[in-house]
Amino acid sequence: MAGTSPPSKRPRIEFADLFVVNVGEASKPYRLPTKTFTMRSNFFKAALSSKWRTEDSAIDLKDVQIDHFETYVHCVICDEVDLIATPDTEAKTLAKLVDLYVLSDRMLDPETTNLVMDNLVRTVGESDYLPSDDLLSRIYRLATSGSPLRKLAVDWALHEWNEQPNDGKPEDNLPSELLTDLFREFRRLKNGNQNGKRTVDKVFALRADKRQKCCYHQHPEDSPKCK
Repeated sequence: MAGTSPPSKRPRIEFADLFVVNVGEASKPYRLPTKTFTMRSNFFKAALSSKWRTEDSAIDLKDVQIDHFETYVHCVICDEVDLIATPDTEAKTLAKLVDLYVLSDRMLDPETTNLVMDNLVRTVGESDYLPSDDLLSRIYRLATSGSPLRKLAVDWALHEWNEQPNDGKPEDNLPSELLTDLFREFRRLKNGNQNGKRTVDKVFALRADKRQKCCYHQHPEDSPKCK
């Protein structure tokens, strides 16, 4: 007698109730399962429950790139990030992961932002690629103030930054907001170690992938932390 498979941890996708999203300048339509996406995204939950919306009207996301949206949809349905870095594509893959994080954050979807964050941290941790000033600038240009993604950028800059050769000063390539946050974090760490109990290496060489799992996550107040 064949054994039975263990029950899936993911809710079953129900296609009986669908809604339409028009994406990109070309307004490419996507028909998505309502229950699946409203359970993950508070943006879609609010948009579909709006009293000004008619039953069949589409949601417009014309300022979102189609490939970004398709990658986000894959994350929600499959609970995985379909972006794999190779030694030749690490910089491009990290940039795409940043874009995916920003879109997931815009969709008010903490489960997907956490999934993408884990991939960002792991990709850098498992490779020889160190965050560049271009990547740090991209994060600060796209992510909102106070975002865990910006916190990651500050930690990368302080603990793991790989300064790129350039004709000007390093700060010429970095946003002023990042430099301000970087100085504040440096001062916080320095003041917190005034008694000298920890060595400089322990204070200023703590890699992102060696921190607690929840360090860069978003969690609603009523949800449990990661184990």
